[in-house]
Amino acid sequence: MFAKSELQSALEIQPHNPVYLALLSYVEALLGDFGASAQLDAQAIRLDGETPHVLLHLAWAARTRGDFKLDETYMKSAVRLNPDDKQFQDEYLEALQRAHPMYRIFAVPDKYLRAMTPWQILFCWVALWTIFKPLVLLFILLYVVSKWGTKALVHVRIFGWRRR
Repeated sequence: MFAKSELQSALEIQPHNPVYLALLSYVEALLGDFGASAQLDAQAIRLDGETPHVLLHLAWAARTRGDFKLDETYMKSAVRLNPDDKQFQDEYLEALQRAHPMYRIFAVPDKYLRAMTPWQILFCWVALWTIFKPLVLLFILLYVVSKWGTKALVHVRIFGWRRR
């Protein structure tokens, strides 16, 4: 909430600053107000869609809202504008990975695990391990394969078969 109020104060001073609008869009997305986040996103991109840091923050906001294609689009533009920055390259590769349907299917449990407390996770793990030992091992294996498989697919898509 503090970041939101500070950004709103900054926007009162400079109402047409796309960096502030992009940051506020990301903060609104983190707070769960996806409508306000999307509206601020549109304002920021209308003011300046050619600044890499604006695009980076808008990509983070889109990712938080669950719009992985828009995340990929913004990061692709940011990398095009700033191709030598390692952070932009890594964020773009992660955006490509998240946009892959196989990765999103196996990442669904992660959303629920983040909402649980450690003792709830431990209790569920022990219960599932006791009842469904082979299935738990299978799901762990599938998750690992999907994470590294999509990472490999993205690497090949971007860099070809050579090492980076």
